[in-house]
Amino acid sequence: MASLSMIISVILASFQLAAQAPGGRLPPDDPALYKLFFYFHDGITSEIQRRSAQNTLSAAREEKGFAAKLRINQDELPKITAVAHQFVTDATQWQENVKAYVDRIRAQGKQPDHAVLRQFDEQERQLLDAALRRLSITLSPASWAGLRHYINDEHRLHIRAVPVKQTK
Repeated sequence: MASLSMIISVILASFQLAAQAPGGRLPPDDPALYKLFFYFHDGITSEIQRRSAQNTLSAAREEKGFAAKLRINQDELPKITAVAHQFVTDATQWQENVKAYVDRIRAQGKQPDHAVLRQFDEQERQLLDAALRRLSITLSPASWAGLRHYINDEHRLHIRAVPVKQTK
């Protein structure tokens, strides 16, 4: 059975593979960095929870190690998990709404309205801002500072921005 550190290594390796493409590192506190962190955290904690049904002691060790990696108090890990999961759930619904809009407009033989797409972008930004605000007020100042340091240091170093070509 693979350990949590192995799972984290595999996920980070996939980030590094994506980083092989040209592009620079995201700047500290970049919204995309936090968005990627929420998806990363939700995936890791889902795996820990799945494993806890099989081996409670092993899962507890993995949870303790993950909290230490994130530089937070272990007791506050469930708070981050709840915020990350809610963000991923809300972002998934947001993506479905965007796709439904684009599909509906294209089925009419039209192009999506840029003003409507900007509204969708604003909704996504609001989802992320709300999640970050929830973290900042629910975590202790020490855990919030530790988590921000982890995200902007270690987590950020495994991610590169890859430019996307615009199609006409």
